[in-house]
Amino acid sequence: MDEMDSSILVNIIKNPRQTLTELGSKLELSEQVIYYRLKNMKFKSIIEKYFLRINYEKLGMKSVYLAFENDAPYPEPVNAKIMCLEKITVYGLSGKEEELNDRIENLCSYLGKPFMRYEAPVSGKKFELSALDKEILDELSKDPLASAVNIADRLERKSSTVKRRIDYMLENGIISIIPKINLRMVNIVLIAIFSSTIEEFSSIIDSRLLIAYSPGSGFAITITDSLESAKKLIDNIRKKDKNAEVMVVYDYDFYP
Repeated sequence: MDEMDSSILVNIIKNPRQTLTELGSKLELSEQVIYYRLKNMKFKSIIEKYFLRINYEKLGMKSVYLAFENDAPYPEPVNAKIMCLEKITVYGLSGKEEELNDRIENLCSYLGKPFMRYEAPVSGKKFELSALDKEILDELSKDPLASAVNIADRLERKSSTVKRRIDYMLENGIISIIPKINLRMVNIVLIAIFSSTIEEFSSIIDSRLLIAYSPGSGFAITITDSLESAKKLIDNIRKKDKNAEVMVVYDYDFYP
């Protein structure tokens, strides 16, 4: 895997639904080159699949991220599972308060006490999903890269309406599309961070997969394009927050 593939992957992680034209313009590459390289990465299972992630905080629900020094598999449904080289697993859970508390209790009774916990702040502006939005999300959960035209055909709606709703949900952070990258086969490195002062170094992290800030503390996953740049980033983070938990991610899954 070369530098060009790494650049394509980093940009795909940031925005998987961008067109080849948009991606080519950013990277100064032809659409044909990008198409061929993406096809090759899918064939080699470097890009395994895509996830739809719903940001439940935007819908007035709560989300909690819990880090366990335990890599045993947990059999119950979760919204995120982030596995780190340090034998640490971060779980993300979302839902209404009573349901969420029950899920947290079940998780902790199975895996033990978490050594880090972060509760994402509920968005000040609560977004309401329409019946059409929910139908669109159901389609995107089956195929996160499905075009507005194809979704509109299945729902018997106007493609312009479907595109407008998808764009609205993406632009307002209600949803995001996340590629599943086989990190064992690539140069890029994902770093997971728990910090009590995360806002102090927000300018040096380029978080796209998962990020949740609060006044002072937070949890983030950031992308780096090599081990060398990952080490520099980790050093910079620890200079600003010596108590930060910084972990190298080797696998991850997200669920709607």
